[in-house]
Amino acid sequence: MSHAQKLDGESPTTGPQSTHDYATGYLDYIRDTRPDVYDEFLRLLKDYFLGTIGTEDLTARVSVLFDGDAELMQRFEAFSQ
Repeated sequence: MSHAQKLDGESPTTGPQSTHDYATGYLDYIRDTRPDVYDEFLRLLKDYFLGTIGTEDLTARVSVLFDGDAELMQRFEAFSQ
């Protein structure tokens, strides 16, 4: 995963929102809207950052985890770019 981007495509390093703030906001959004998957999502991110799973595997698992929730997947795609 590289630097996150805002949903409008603006780079967080050039826009008003930092990468950290965007990531934190995204995690808060998941926690608030899908608390049932929040802990598993964090485990997947941990596995990714530890190198246990790759980008394609992470994306596939997150897609299953979010169970077709288009809003969460759109935000994930922006988060992971």
